[in-house]
Amino acid sequence: MLKKSLTFILVLLMVSPIFLVTNGVPLMMVQGTSIDSVTITETNFDVVNLEGEVFPNGGVEEWSNPHQPIDFSTFRTEETDVWVETTIVYEGSQSIGLEARAMDFYHPADFEFSRTNNYEYNNVANLTLDIDWYLDTIGTPVNQDYIRLQIKLDYRNLYYYFGCETGYGNYSGNGFFEIAGPLQTWNHLHRNLTTDYFQLFGELPQKSTGVYWQVYTRTQLEYLRVYFDDFKLLNGTTPIYGGSTLNANFESTTGWNLGNHYGPGDVAQCSDSHSGSSSMNLTTITFDDNAYVRVYRAPYKLLTSDNQANLTFWWKLDNYVNPTWFTYARVQIDLENDTFQSKFYYYMFVGGSGNLPMIISGNNQKFAVDGFNVTDEWIFFDRNIWQDFNSVFDTENLWVDSITFEIESKEDDVSLSLLIDDISFAPSILNDMDYEHQDAVGTPVQGWEYPPGPDQLTVTDFAAGGSKASNLTLENDYVYLEQYLHQLPFDPSKNLFLDFNVYIDTFNTTSEDYILFNLYFDEVSFAYVIANSTSAFEDDIDGEEGTFFILLQEPIVTGEWLNFRLDLDQDYETLFGSAPETIIYDFGLIAEAGVGSKLIVFFDDLYIYSDDSPSETPDTEGPTISLLPATGATVSDIVAVEWNVTDTGSGIAWSQLIIEGAEVTNTTLETVGVSWDTTVIPDGDYNITILAQDNAGNSASVTHIVTVDNLIDTPVDLTGVLIIVVVIAALGIVLIIYVFVIKKK
Repeated sequence: MLKKSLTFILVLLMVSPIFLVTNGVPLMMVQGTSIDSVTITETNFDVVNLEGEVFPNGGVEEWSNPHQPIDFSTFRTEETDVWVETTIVYEGSQSIGLEARAMDFYHPADFEFSRTNNYEYNNVANLTLDIDWYLDTIGTPVNQDYIRLQIKLDYRNLYYYFGCETGYGNYSGNGFFEIAGPLQTWNHLHRNLTTDYFQLFGELPQKSTGVYWQVYTRTQLEYLRVYFDDFKLLNGTTPIYGGSTLNANFESTTGWNLGNHYGPGDVAQCSDSHSGSSSMNLTTITFDDNAYVRVYRAPYKLLTSDNQANLTFWWKLDNYVNPTWFTYARVQIDLENDTFQSKFYYYMFVGGSGNLPMIISGNNQKFAVDGFNVTDEWIFFDRNIWQDFNSVFDTENLWVDSITFEIESKEDDVSLSLLIDDISFAPSILNDMDYEHQDAVGTPVQGWEYPPGPDQLTVTDFAAGGSKASNLTLENDYVYLEQYLHQLPFDPSKNLFLDFNVYIDTFNTTSEDYILFNLYFDEVSFAYVIANSTSAFEDDIDGEEGTFFILLQEPIVTGEWLNFRLDLDQDYETLFGSAPETIIYDFGLIAEAGVGSKLIVFFDDLYIYSDDSPSETPDTEGPTISLLPATGATVSDIVAVEWNVTDTGSGIAWSQLIIEGAEVTNTTLETVGVSWDTTVIPDGDYNITILAQDNAGNSASVTHIVTVDNLIDTPVDLTGVLIIVVVIAALGIVLIIYVFVIKKK
């Protein structure tokens, strides 16, 4: 009897869905605390969310200051100029004018003026400096804006500040000198550089290696303007610079770099927005030569036919004045595969005749977008980068390196303003995915770093599913690969999972070898250690608050494909003691094969995604039990149970009802009546539990207490029973007579 009971229990366990969805590989975390087993699932990737937004501040609502949107990198010209002056002159007919103006405090305007080529002079036994200078205007001359002359002697620098003060103090490599003088008049400086050098450093200089004028200002919209004339640098009486020697009187500017001519470019927070409270305003103004603004993000994303993503945003050409043929507004996308690079230009505006530029070199392409050259109207930009590229070229995968919004003008007296809002570009969170669109077997895997990809991680046709996977082979080697997740929001509402297949072919348990995935959060990080034979990996995953990791298997399983589906929310809370309210910056693959060791591992179907949990909704407040009346002379009564399971996410995989060890699995996923003989359910109180799991592996349960106390007692015809009893008694008597009387004789 005991043997039969144990067999029955074992059968129940084997058919239980709970038993079927675990692989029995234990999880352990640091300090030795254990957590739940890994779940093997067949995730339905058609219903989970694989996308990760590249522009977390796509609505440009967040700004570090009014001229710098958070999460964007910016390049802009500052107003600077170098010119030959013929009115404010100390001697002769001309001097040199230097000028700069900053648009705001956070983006200083600065430049350097010098000879096209600086020459070294080895004989500097008695070096003197003479120069005439005229400081016209300066915004904040104390410890902020400055004009200074830098003299390089040996490997040290002497800095002379004209009409301004510096907060720097002298130290072993640099000396600082403040030269006073009134504004808007010519002043003269004479210095013995050899003496200054010796007093600072206690030794004589051996050579002069360069002379540079440096202009720096960050006072908003105030000019720093200065003039220089009759520059002399003498070694004794021998001129190094002076008079016509190297045109140091500036009567001729041959050999001097006069190329610093830029108009102001600015990025500003703008209240004229398509949605929200602000947009991003790109504005350029040219006075002499050139002005531009460039605002960009680096996606580092791999597009394929299964992972296409549209770049979308709203734009508005807000203002322009006197535009010429080289005044434009466009989006530049830098693309790359394993064979060549390409720039795709999407033009919103071109001045002059309004035609696209005639020449686009190499593999670069140009497009006029919907609304081209339309002004004063918000227009929607929506382009599928993958399709645009494959309309010209043929590629299996496409690396998106950068997306740049830019305006530029190279003509005098031109201004242009472009507004950008609601930017979105959301391919998959991780690049690798199913590997089916990688290049040929044996080539580097695309998606972890710039093409052509890492040498250690290559494409293989040994796969858990499909025709391709990745192979990491290390021998006396170390690898650190990383994917940027662009501040992926991470909180309990996202239900984030890491899902991958791994096959360990060769792993040395006696060496310092390990394989792990590492996740980098806002302030902390933690690792999933796939295989490990050393504590050395802890040095690679140290975070600000210590070392946190989860050991996925012990002992290590080799020669078998394993699937891990890891609940990031649950594991974060287990490790750090609180639910996540942070962001994920990066995802890393780190592995090492120690000295004299070799490691071979395969990965397939590597995903990070979000998914909703199923919900359990009984028909009433909970499952109900009702008795069905017996029919005829039957002495059995029937228990009926009804329930309903719903899921708004990936769909139900299975549901189950358990009553005190008896179980049944619902495969129709509809409201169900299930029956048991009441002889196995005596009157009393019972815990009725419903379990469910969706196609993504999320599980839920609900338990109710119900009472069975009104079993129906059906009348029984005792005549039939008496006849049966008489027959059995007669047969018994006959059997006794046969055994003990007839047979014995």
